[in-house]
Amino acid sequence: MSASAPLDNYDRFTSDFLDLAATGNKRGMGTPAENSVLPIHRWYRFPAAFSASLVDTALRHFAGNVDLPVLDPFGGVGTTAVTAQLAGRPSVSFEAHSYLSEIATAKIDWRVNPAALRDSARGVLADAARGALAGHAAVAQEPEMVRKCYSFRALSDLLAIRTAISDAPARHRRHLKVALAETLRTAADVYVRSPYTAYGKRRQPAGSARDEFRRHIARIASDLEWARGQTGGGQATVICTDCRCALQQMEGSSVAACITSPPYLNNLDYAEITRLDTTFFGLIGDWAELNRRVRAELVTSATTQVRRDLGSPATLISERILKVAPDVYENLARKVAALEGARAARSAGKSFDIVVACYFSEMCEVMRQLHRVLTPGGNLVMTVGDSCLYDVYLPTDIYLAQIGMGLGFSSFTVEKLRERGDKWTGLPHRHNRRLRETIVILRK
Repeated sequence: MSASAPLDNYDRFTSDFLDLAATGNKRGMGTPAENSVLPIHRWYRFPAAFSASLVDTALRHFAGNVDLPVLDPFGGVGTTAVTAQLAGRPSVSFEAHSYLSEIATAKIDWRVNPAALRDSARGVLADAARGALAGHAAVAQEPEMVRKCYSFRALSDLLAIRTAISDAPARHRRHLKVALAETLRTAADVYVRSPYTAYGKRRQPAGSARDEFRRHIARIASDLEWARGQTGGGQATVICTDCRCALQQMEGSSVAACITSPPYLNNLDYAEITRLDTTFFGLIGDWAELNRRVRAELVTSATTQVRRDLGSPATLISERILKVAPDVYENLARKVAALEGARAARSAGKSFDIVVACYFSEMCEVMRQLHRVLTPGGNLVMTVGDSCLYDVYLPTDIYLAQIGMGLGFSSFTVEKLRERGDKWTGLPHRHNRRLRETIVILRK
């Protein structure tokens, strides 16, 4: 294929998936916005999550054999795991980011007694009040990035609560920590996780740190009571691991469906989104540790994950893509070269060329393994966003669909969820192209 038009200007979008969705859910489907009001999903607001209603629709209409588990190789904060558990479907989720994996694990643990959790929270707040002076003294020891986000009083209270949680009953600590994690966002003087922490953008906190922690625990306890009344009860498992390794250990034809939202190729740093949290909880010390313990475990989608000494960008495009989808390979090679040139023309150009080559090569291998573990007739359902980097357009959804077909999937459909790309319009060198978010469904 010498021209990119058939891939770049793909227009054969279907609407079967959206037609199956509940009418009231269509508007929010594909975004994490609706999750902020849904029980359990709302415990931790993660800007890169995907919608529970999308997962619910996929489970009801595209998940096949009810006796086999549903798989999410990019488990995030547990959207698929929670939704499958509510629907009574067994599921397995892999998540390489240890902090997000812990959040997801808390969200599927409904064995905790709500009344006992409330009692533990009251104990935590009482202990925090008694330890307030220690909290005052600890403020100066916190990293600057943490201190910049809170008033002295708020940070002092947050530190005292953090210390008190370490002495709470072990069975409650994970849920208490989730409540404190969300308190980090709502008690801040700046915008946190939007998607990055905006240190220079001041805001009015929703309330004091203690009141916010109390509010979030009340919500968690209430949701646990609600969950106990649901008829689902599917067994969800969340495993902290890199799916690129874990998939290789799975048996073939062992999952009914794969429902997931892989990283978007838009230079969003998934490690940086949670950096305030991981720093506050003492999980990450510095930039080097963030690279080593988080970024290195994630599929490449941001320039913070790559180095120029990885090699020539063109050689980083997987030969497997050339074998299974030569048209995609040719398109990618041309666009990686364009990105390499665009970078060279800038005094501090970003390594989008390497990111793009690595992203599709890694996703090709993930999809190859997903095809292997899916049962015959099973579906891979992905939410995907296309990309435009340095004015070089990448129809990510169509590339992945074509790669999937070359890997052995029998058919695919692409459905447009919404238009996107209207944020960050004031940034220098920002493209003017309207982007889209889609559902890609590949059938084995």
